[in-house]
Amino acid sequence: EKAVFNYLDINKNNIIKGIKTNGELIKSIYKKNSKDGIYNIPAKYQILHLLISINQDFNTSEAKKTADKAREELLSGMSFAEVVKLYSNDEETKINNGYLGEFILDDLPSYISKEVKDLDVGNISNIIKSSEGFHILSVKEKKSESNISFAETKDRIIKDYQRETGSRKYFDLTDEISEENFKENATLKKLSV
Repeated sequence: EKAVFNYLDINKNNIIKGIKTNGELIKSIYKKNSKDGIYNIPAKYQILHLLISINQDFNTSEAKKTADKAREELLSGMSFAEVVKLYSNDEETKINNGYLGEFILDDLPSYISKEVKDLDVGNISNIIKSSEGFHILSVKEKKSESNISFAETKDRIIKDYQRETGSRKYFDLTDEISEENFKENATLKKLSV
């Protein structure tokens, strides 16, 4: 016994690979996406942080007085690390010598991000009260907001465009073939055309 099968093979990857692009199209996608902020790299801040916690050993009044003294020392030129050792009662702050890390504003609690946003590098913040205690901040370093350049993202734009356009073409084609087959019970030869 033997059988001969005719079939229609539609390969999505071949359709995607066959999508053509040109420099003008890719540049227009880059310009549009840049305006929409898609290639935006937010500003990053390296933050120094001093925390005086409110706890059973340190009530609100004592913590505030200590924060005032610590801020005075910072404003008089004492280093952040020295002030942290002298005044902070938060172990994590002491271990890191006051270095909180590098963050974008959206990753920070609002009471900290509001203050950081308006600080210049090296300046000392106002004292900020939170449920944890009293915070004093300084921006150690700031990397300004920027955009990914066209050269850096060109290949990604091409691949994304081909994948999106090719996938849409693939699903439209399979829907169209299904519809034709359903309407007319078409032959495989007709469907392949």
